[in-house]
Amino acid sequence: PKVITENKKEERDPNTYTIDELHSFVMPFGKHKGKTFKDVKETGYLYWMTLQDDFNAVDVQALAKRYLLRTISC
Repeated sequence: PKVITENKKEERDPNTYTIDELHSFVMPFGKHKGKTFKDVKETGYLYWMTLQDDFNAVDVQALAKRYLLRTISC
């Protein structure tokens, strides 16, 4: 019998995204769908995103966490 192997698409580590890439990341879902992270002024909403399960191939949780860590001073 023929063995079928699945080629998994190599996913990019969210920690490798630059701040410019994060600024231009387009929200794939929710009330801000279609807006970039930079356009979303609600820090609470971005924090909420970090708590959600992955909705697509991009690890939105990790990207939102990285964005918040890079843009908000404690």
